[in-house]
Amino acid sequence: MNHPYTVFVFYSHEKISYDFLYKKYLPDTSMHVEWKKSNGGSMTTSKLKNIFAIALIALTTGIFAADKSNEDYIKDLKSSDTSVVIDAERYLGGEKVKEAVDPLLEVLANHENANVRAHAATALGRIEDKKAVKPLRMAVENDSSKDVVYSALVALLNLKDYENEHTIKALDYADAHHRDDPFIADVVDRLRKKIKK
Repeated sequence: MNHPYTVFVFYSHEKISYDFLYKKYLPDTSMHVEWKKSNGGSMTTSKLKNIFAIALIALTTGIFAADKSNEDYIKDLKSSDTSVVIDAERYLGGEKVKEAVDPLLEVLANHENANVRAHAATALGRIEDKKAVKPLRMAVENDSSKDVVYSALVALLNLKDYENEHTIKALDYADAHHRDDPFIADVVDRLRKKIKK
């Protein structure tokens, strides 16, 4: 049985963040984990334990949030606390809340925190609203963070609008400008195969 979550972990020295990426193209697996080193270095046992602890907490986040409405989570997208915004993005994407598309697009385009923007892209991919295709292309072409570029490309892969000119242009741009990043290159290749089918 396919599990709808990939735990994608970004880490740089002692700072660790994470993201859930919806990948329907994954093979049968209960959990798929990818590691991305942003500044090189080796993974220590301590860091590894911390990462799995974070992943476990993230997987159970939704269990303890039943007292909040969709509207409450949408309002949380404007919080000055990035952790609150990211929790809201996870919830809204996980629940496929269509009303959150426009607020998430605003976050993707304008939030100062790259991790928040990456989570917004992921949420948009999970909600699967085609109106996000062009803004996701803009993120691929204009965002300075490769983590955001990666998340936007995965979102486009999930949206499955492979013949859309914005999907194709985002793919071509990423192929020309980000081929040096192995994670981005992997998504580009997957998208290319889908378009050729």
